Amino acid sequence: MDPSALDQSPIISPDPPHPAIYAEAVQVRHPIESMDYAWLMFERFVFRRDDDGASFPDVRAAPIRAKSITSMGDPFTVAVIPEEPPAVSRLYVKWPGGAGSATELVTTDKGLLLLRLTTDIKLSEGETDKYPYRQDYFICQSAIGSRLPWLSIKRLPECTKPIVLRVGDEDIAIDRRFHADAIGLCRLGNDEFAVVQLAKFFALAEDKMGAELCVLHSAVWTKDDVSDIVAKGKWEVLSLPIRHLQEEFNDIRCWSVDAAITFGDSIVWVDYHQGGMLSYTPRDANFISYN
Repeated sequence: MDPSALDQSPIISPDPPHPAIYAEAVQVRHPIESMDYAWLMFERFVFRRDDDGASFPDVRAAPIRAKSITSMGDPFTVAVIPEEPPAVSRLYVKWPGGAGSATELVTTDKGLLLLRLTTDIKLSEGETDKYPYRQDYFICQSAIGSRLPWLSIKRLPECTKPIVLRVGDEDIAIDRRFHADAIGLCRLGNDEFAVVQLAKFFALAEDKMGAELCVLHSAVWTKDDVSDIVAKGKWEVLSLPIRHLQEEFNDIRCWSVDAAITFGDSIVWVDYHQGGMLSYTPRDANFISYN
């Protein structure tokens, strides 16, 4: 895979919709009679239940739940059926307006879940230059081990930073697109989290590689903060050197990402086929490590 075009796919979250819809996007919390465990293990599969029947779990079956809306103004509900580990908990989504669209649990870290909702868009014949879908990313914050467990959702803000790619002899700026395998989530203490996209590689010298990251730092909110459905913070593009041996230069040129994993306070990107890992610490690192 060409490292100059590493993993680009869209994250689009326009401004909040009409206030009448905005007012509906509040968290819903329900007490649980007994929950002695402080963490959950989830299936990667998200269970979609969009009909009006009884297939979506009620409050008794899934007491941890919250509501929000997509950037297109479509309301949806997220519900968790908790199971004590090592049993696997289930994440349910009811999205009546999302028929034919996709819902994915991208990753988790320390009480935070990164959820992606993809909305199909019907384009007219003259709109060949537009994407036929819109992707929204949401942070679901949970407090499973508290006396009254709760769940709250905020949509990640719009990323308007273009990505510049070399095409022939020209540099072309296009809309930045996020690929789920290239996005990492890291909770930084109790008050902050970071979402990081590994965007592309570039050569700093004949034997030295660098990488572009797109980073969002945002504050962790409290259970009573329902004043906004969009998380705070702005996306920032970082061009950082990669610490690697001279003989590893060509290895990185042929490297591509298969997964992003959180390890402690760092995000690690893995190439399952070639091997090798890239790691970045969002709190204070000004470089990326290759191992």
